[in-house]
Amino acid sequence: MPVGIAGAVSRPQDLTVEPVVLKSDNAFAAYGLAGKYDDDGFFVPLADGDTADKVKGIYVRPYPTTSQPDMVRQVGTGKNFPGDAMKRGYVTVNLGSDFDASTIKKGDLH
Repeated sequence: MPVGIAGAVSRPQDLTVEPVVLKSDNAFAAYGLAGKYDDDGFFVPLADGDTADKVKGIYVRPYPTTSQPDMVRQVGTGKNFPGDAMKRGYVTVNLGSDFDASTIKKGDLH
């Protein structure tokens, strides 16, 4: 049974979420994705080839809100706006329909 909404904080009592500035020209495709800071200080999605040491937070869903791609369509490109990045805590993520949960053994992927 599915639980939660991707990018939603799942345990609000133990977390650190900080405001960040999102770059409309490099929008997150969805909530719950890892992000990094680019050279200009904007919080942006990871790019191909980025390693785990680049991760500076997870783009989390504030409530109520629209998704970042929707905001870009409403506000326009070239306009940056605030968002939320989780630095510590628990968040619901979407692993995709092709994820095989039977590969998890004691919290490790095999």
